[in-house]
Amino acid sequence: MVDRELIRRRIRYHLSKRSSLEVELILRSFWEAKGSQLTDSELADFEKILELDDIDFLKIMSGKKSLPDGYPAEMFGMIRSFWLNRTVR
Repeated sequence: MVDRELIRRRIRYHLSKRSSLEVELILRSFWEAKGSQLTDSELADFEKILELDDIDFLKIMSGKKSLPDGYPAEMFGMIRSFWLNRTVR
């Protein structure tokens, strides 16, 4: 059985330790908007995305680099789509 609260705590911890403010903003915005709706599998995928280096994350977001093998493309697509379609106030 997956301990969802433990995973959520780990995710919140990793979100607070990003070296790039831009990456923290992207990931935290997604987490705050969608985190409570994620399935167990999607939580694991999001946690895996957090393993990416911030520079690589931004290059992948901008299309300058491909997502490495072993990383969940569907979750990355969800994050990218969320960020590109957000409403800026």
